[in-house]
Amino acid sequence: MAESRRGWAIGAADWSQTLKFISQYEWKKKKFVKQQQRNIENAPGVYMVCASVPEIDGFEVAEVLKNFQTPIYIGHATDLGNRFTQYMTNQDRKLRQAMATFGELNYVYTVMEGASKDLLMLTEQYLLNIFGPSVNVINAMSETRMEKTKESVKATLGEMKPI
Repeated sequence: MAESRRGWAIGAADWSQTLKFISQYEWKKKKFVKQQQRNIENAPGVYMVCASVPEIDGFEVAEVLKNFQTPIYIGHATDLGNRFTQYMTNQDRKLRQAMATFGELNYVYTVMEGASKDLLMLTEQYLLNIFGPSVNVINAMSETRMEKTKESVKATLGEMKPI
């Protein structure tokens, strides 16, 4: 089994490139609750389930951390709205645990109209490499998928600098 990285796995030198990459998309944020189902586009894209610092009885969350959020799960979908509905209908055990731990979660996503499955997968993998979210299970299978995706996108788009 491949070693998985957790937490923000990016060096300072790559942060500028990462900001450019992330900024090329329009990111939207919705609360990760069933009432938002109708508000998520039925289009291809990449999404992140993000959490804030949990509030714990008897401990005050520092003011500076109250608005801080980090991705705990990253994925891609050919239909973001359908994927969101699947989460609300058949909630994943790990996401249920995350909701119990963190309370309110957000669904942060970007629509990538016309994107190929390979581009969706490469974008997802790029974000996984950067943020190393705690709920994603990264194993040898995903590494194989990542290599195949890189090869496919490289053949289509040319050389890309992976993180």
